[in-house]
Amino acid sequence: MSNSRTLRFVVEATFDDGHRSDASFDVVCAEGEAPEIPDVSTVRIALGGTVTDDDARHRLVDALRSRIDEALGQALPESDLDESIAHVAAALVGSSTSANPSKPQQRKFEAFAKHPQRDLALRVLRSYLEAIDALTPETMGSNWGVTVALDQTNLLRVNVGLVVVLGVESVGTAHLSLRGDPTGLAPPAGLAPMKGFDKGPPNFAYGGPAKAVIESLKEVRIRAAASARVDDVWRRLFQRNYHNPLIESLM
Repeated sequence: MSNSRTLRFVVEATFDDGHRSDASFDVVCAEGEAPEIPDVSTVRIALGGTVTDDDARHRLVDALRSRIDEALGQALPESDLDESIAHVAAALVGSSTSANPSKPQQRKFEAFAKHPQRDLALRVLRSYLEAIDALTPETMGSNWGVTVALDQTNLLRVNVGLVVVLGVESVGTAHLSLRGDPTGLAPPAGLAPMKGFDKGPPNFAYGGPAKAVIESLKEVRIRAAASARVDDVWRRLFQRNYHNPLIESLM
C-alpha cells in the first residue's frame, strides 16, 4: 500500500440520555481514490434513545455507515470498512458504560493516541488477544487489562493479575511472557530470549521487533506457551488502574 492514503475519522456519539462517547478509526484508500477531505475528520452523530437500548449499536452502525459513505463519495477503501465501523460502534456503545477513567489515565490515553507507533502497538495487541482464548471482553478490567503510555519507554502492556504478559515499547519492539520448556527449540525468527522478563523456569520470554512478535503468534507452540503463562497467573487485577478503559475504543 505504498501509494495509499490513510484517513482518520474521529467519531463523537451522543444519546438522548446524555451519554457521550468518542472513538476513532482509519480508512485506507488508494492515493488516486481518496476524497478531497482532511487527513483527520470529526463525525458527530446524535441518536435518540439510550446507550443501553438493545438496538443502540445497530442504529449507530447504520448512522455511521451513511455518514462515512457520504464523506468517501465514490472512493473504494482498501481497508475493511464494514469491520472498522462495526468495531468503532461497539467501542462507542461499550465505552459509555465502562468505568470512568481517572485524569492520569485520560492523559496517558491521549499521549498513546498521538504516538507514531500507536497503530503498530495495536496490531501487536490484537494479534495477542486473538491467540489467547482466556482474554475475553467479559473478564477485561477484572482479571486482565491494558495500560498505555506508561512512560517514555513502555507504550503498551497487557496485565494479568500482577504480571505483565505482553509489552510493546515506544521504539517498535515488543516482548512476550511465556511458560513451558524452550530447551531445544530455537526462538521464532527475529526474536531472542529476554532476561528480566522470564521470572525463572518454567517461565521464559522472547522479545524483538514488534512485527516479529506478531508473526510468532501464528506459531502453535508460541500461542500455547503464551496461553499457559496467562493461565498460570490468572487472578483478579491487583489494582483498578491496571486497565485503562479508554483503550477499549481502539480495540
